[in-house]
Amino acid sequence: MKKEGRLSKGTTGSVDTSNREDPGGKPPTTPRKGVMRRHKSAAIAGEEGKDAGDKSQRNTEGKGATPESKPVSSGASSISQKAGVAALGLGKAGGEIVAEMVKAYRERRDFLVESFREMEGVKISEPQGAFYLFIDFSAYYGSQAEGFGLINDSSSLALYFLDKFQVAMVPGDAFGDDSCIRISYATSLDVLRVAVDKIRKALEPLRATVSV
Repeated sequence: MKKEGRLSKGTTGSVDTSNREDPGGKPPTTPRKGVMRRHKSAAIAGEEGKDAGDKSQRNTEGKGATPESKPVSSGASSISQKAGVAALGLGKAGGEIVAEMVKAYRERRDFLVESFREMEGVKISEPQGAFYLFIDFSAYYGSQAEGFGLINDSSSLALYFLDKFQVAMVPGDAFGDDSCIRISYATSLDVLRVAVDKIRKALEPLRATVSV
């Protein structure tokens, strides 16, 4: 039986409290599920402990091998656990800190949305959560960049921004939409202003080679 428990405002946790036996007839010695997500509201990185442990480890003990001898591929990292304890220890003050963070992120989001909407050929929807923008640059696909070459997808455009203008963004094909590029605004407004100026300059020479 799975019980849901509140951890803090806006977050939930899930713990499997069942006492089912293993196929071999032995009761489980460790909880099957005990990872509780609380990191987003406290700006703690996700993907807790991804790729933790040695993936090359293999169970060579045969049929009677214990669960402990199986490879460990993920788990809550010690850093995330420490950060979680610190966040929970803030108590009511944590709500005030989160409110300040939300205000700062909203200011950054609004700045970027307004800036990209002013750029010719760029389409953008205002995000309602998280700290990313998914920006449609597909009008610039098929363009040519001097000293770089053909730009025909999100990967080549992201590489162009990085290689020629030192702006790092993530190709949208990694998230299911090759027409877009993802940009994070989990940084200062000063950094974002510089990035926007560089992106605007990067698009200028491309505009002459395509119809946007």
